[in-house]
Amino acid sequence: MLRAFFKSVGYAVKGVAASLREQLNLKVQTFVAAITIGAGFYFRITATEWCMILLTIGLVIGLEMINTAIESLVDLVT
Repeated sequence: MLRAFFKSVGYAVKGVAASLREQLNLKVQTFVAAITIGAGFYFRITATEWCMILLTIGLVIGLEMINTAIESLVDLVT
């Protein structure tokens, strides 16, 4: 059971790494996320603001990966 969990996490990490290598938009969004996190440390934002920032970053990157998957699927179909 635990082995299967770690195996699936490994596949997820490989997928994210492949997306970062191949997708320019994801690279840009990751760069902007890093700048935003740096600015959060500089301005010493509150814990609530950190939660909102990290949730937003996660949603943007996650939706970009979903969008990329849908585009790839459409490309295969057409």
